[in-house]
Amino acid sequence: MKIRRPHAGDAAALAVLLQELGTTIPVATLAGRLREGLADANQRLLLAGEDQALGLIQAFRTQRITRGTFIEIGSLVVRQQARRQGIARALVEQIRDWAETEELPLRVRCNTTREQAHRFYETLGFRREKNQAVYTLPHS
Repeated sequence: MKIRRPHAGDAAALAVLLQELGTTIPVATLAGRLREGLADANQRLLLAGEDQALGLIQAFRTQRITRGTFIEIGSLVVRQQARRQGIARALVEQIRDWAETEELPLRVRCNTTREQAHRFYETLGFRREKNQAVYTLPHS
């Protein structure tokens, strides 16, 4: 299985893939986000699949005053029909390698309703630290 950096031309395929997470993003918006993310040295975007988008991971280097600097997985999705084939594991391993090279811990946040994802991360050695709620103040 090929893993590569996506490009703006992958936006339409990725928009379909991201619907697996219940997220609908217009292709033009997603293309802009891809360009921005790919230009950011503190982010990694990786796409799995040769002729179609089977999986995507996004991770970023960040810092919190309470935690220090770390790498965080922001998004991970694998097409339903391609699950249980090692794609998610391979994508996470690529990010784990980046974190190890940077000598930083690797974190992931996972929706409390995604129990299958919780088990997946635990099998990779992640351990649960806390449950939390997310609040957003919309732009006016």
